[in-house]
Amino acid sequence: MVDEDLRSIIVNLQSKQIKTIALTQFWVGPLGNITSVEVWRLGELNHLGINFESSFKILGRLKLKQLAQLGRR
Repeated sequence: MVDEDLRSIIVNLQSKQIKTIALTQFWVGPLGNITSVEVWRLGELNHLGINFESSFKILGRLKLKQLAQLGRR
């Protein structure tokens, strides 16, 4: 669940061309009927109007290997 105030802060920063990023703490990989928790989480954020693609376009997709290796924690 994302707090509406947090969403507003992110959108406000982005409207001022301020690069934003967020880290979430949750499992990666499959979980029940979800084949990829990471992809599902991005979809949920997009549904709420939160998208970080404009912040670091030049990097493409960034995957933090150390975090991905932790798996389900």
